[in-house]
Amino acid sequence: MTGVDMWVSSGAALGTWERPECLNDVMATLGIPTPLSHLVERTCGGHAERVGLLASRIAFLLNVDVELALIAGYLHDVGKVGVCPSVLNKPGPLTALERQAMQHHAAYGAQLVRERWPGVPAEVVTAVLRHHERLDGQGYPGGQTELDPLSAVVAVADIYDALTQPRVYRPWVLTGPELVQALFAQALPRAPMVALCSLVGLRLPEERVHLQVG
Repeated sequence: MTGVDMWVSSGAALGTWERPECLNDVMATLGIPTPLSHLVERTCGGHAERVGLLASRIAFLLNVDVELALIAGYLHDVGKVGVCPSVLNKPGPLTALERQAMQHHAAYGAQLVRERWPGVPAEVVTAVLRHHERLDGQGYPGGQTELDPLSAVVAVADIYDALTQPRVYRPWVLTGPELVQALFAQALPRAPMVALCSLVGLRLPEERVHLQVG
C-alpha cells in the first residue's frame, strides 16, 4: 500500500467534506507540474480538489489505482480555462453554441494535460477526456458507450459534486432520495455508484422486480 493509499483509506467520512490540511503535500508528491496546478486553481480549484479526493476514495474501494484517481479527479476540468467566463458563469440556459464551447473543455483539458505534463500517465489523459462520456452514448466528446474504470470513477465523483454544491445555474443542492434519483439517472457504471453511496451514506435505490405472469 502506497502512502497515498494509506492516506485515502484513513480519510474521514465524505458526507461532511472538509479539505485535509495535508492535501497540498499529498498533491506535491504526485508530480503534477506547478503551472498545471495553477491553471486548475484558477478555474475550478475547490471543485477539482473535492472530485480528486472523492475519486481516490471510490477508487480505493474498487481496487482502481488511487493515485491516478486523485490526479485525474483533480485535473478533470482544467480545460475550462479555455471557456469564456461569460459562458462558465452564465446563470441561465446555454445556447447551442455556448453548450458546444462548454463541452469542448474535455478535449481541450486532455490536450493541456498532455502538453504541460510530458510524463503524464496515459490513463489520466483518457479520464480527463472521457469524464463526460455516458454508457448510453449521449455523453461527450466522443459519444462513447463504454467507460474504462478510471474514467468511470472520475465521472461519478464529478457528477456527485456537481449535484451537491451550488452552481450559478442552480443555487440549491440535492439531498436524500432526490440526489440518489439524479445520480442513478446518469448512464454510468453501477460499481462506482454503489461505492459512492457507501462512502457518503446514501441509500441505494430499490431494485425493481419484474414478474412474468403466465
